[in-house]
Amino acid sequence: MQFARLFGIAPLGIGLTLLTFLWWPSSSIHAPPLVFKMFGSFMSIPFILIGGGILFGNLSPKNRLKSLAAELKELQEELEIDSEDSPRPTASGYQCSSCGATLDQTADVSPHGDVKCEHCGKWFNIHQS
Repeated sequence: MQFARLFGIAPLGIGLTLLTFLWWPSSSIHAPPLVFKMFGSFMSIPFILIGGGILFGNLSPKNRLKSLAAELKELQEELEIDSEDSPRPTASGYQCSSCGATLDQTADVSPHGDVKCEHCGKWFNIHQS
C-alpha cells in the first residue's frame, strides 16, 4: 500500500465520525435537531468523498502526477506532429513584384506568405506574385 494513500484516512474518518454522531440512535433528549442533522450530513459528504478518493481511488498525489506527466508527453508529441505538418515557406526562387530582385534564403516569410523585399523595402505576397 502506498504511503500517500494513507492521507485519505483523516478526511474519511472526519466525515464518517460526523455522520455517525449525528444519526446514531440516542435518546430524544440529546439528539440534535433535524436541521443540524441535515446540515452536518451535507458537510460530511465532501470529506467522505475526498478521503475515500485518496484512500481507495485515483486521487492520490502520486497517481495524479503520473497522469499529468502522461498528458504532458501527449501534448509534446502532438506539438511535434503539428510543426512537422505545416512547414514554413522558404524564400528561394521568388522575385519581388516591384523591383524584380530575387529573395535569398535568409528572407523572413510569414506563414501567410508575406515578405519584405530587402532591395526596395516593399511588402508583397509570394503566393500572389
